[in-house]
Amino acid sequence: MIAVPANARAGKCRAAVTLAATACALTLAGCANYIGIKSDKQIAPASQFAASQSLPAEGGPWPSLDWAGQFGDPQLPALIGEALDGSPTI
Repeated sequence: MIAVPANARAGKCRAAVTLAATACALTLAGCANYIGIKSDKQIAPASQFAASQSLPAEGGPWPSLDWAGQFGDPQLPALIGEALDGSPTI
């Protein structure tokens, strides 16, 4: 008879328990009934997000078109230009 180390037996037992737990979880997930589950949330109207309401009341200025140039790094405007060339609808 060949002696099996205790840690090998523990590893096999751990694997069997993990496999059994996974099988139980998948079986229970397959039995779930999703009928009647829906959200009661409504999409907010676009007028709720008007600039007059979303910018600060003290008259926050809209960012200029050259906002990236204000950081003084030429790499940021170059990356933005490259992104706009590749996807002009952004």
